[in-house]
Amino acid sequence: MIDLNLFATLLRAINWNSVQRLILIGDPNQLPPIGRGRVFADTIAWLKAEYPENVGVLTDNIRQLVNRVDGNGNGILELANIFMLIAIRSSTWKSERWNLILPKNGMEVNSSEKVL
Repeated sequence: MIDLNLFATLLRAINWNSVQRLILIGDPNQLPPIGRGRVFADTIAWLKAEYPENVGVLTDNIRQLVNRVDGNGNGILELANIFMLIAIRSSTWKSERWNLILPKNGMEVNSSEKVL
């Protein structure tokens, strides 16, 4: 993930007279950078609030497609989905009963199971 100093250096290095569009690609759910700032996540949050039509989201993960086809498993994706869903519910997950249904394989995690 890019930090504030590196992103500022990038923006200063761009010749803005020749640039018509800046496309940022990344995952706002990644771990934050070692340095200061959460530039990508904060930029995406701001764009979603102010200019939602300018934010595209990829919904199909084909990164592990070969593993899935060859039957080698893709448990890391299932685990990532669990953590993302828990993060979405983080304000209420301790006090409410919840179920997580992972869309790819239908695996279900109940609040009575130890996830963390």
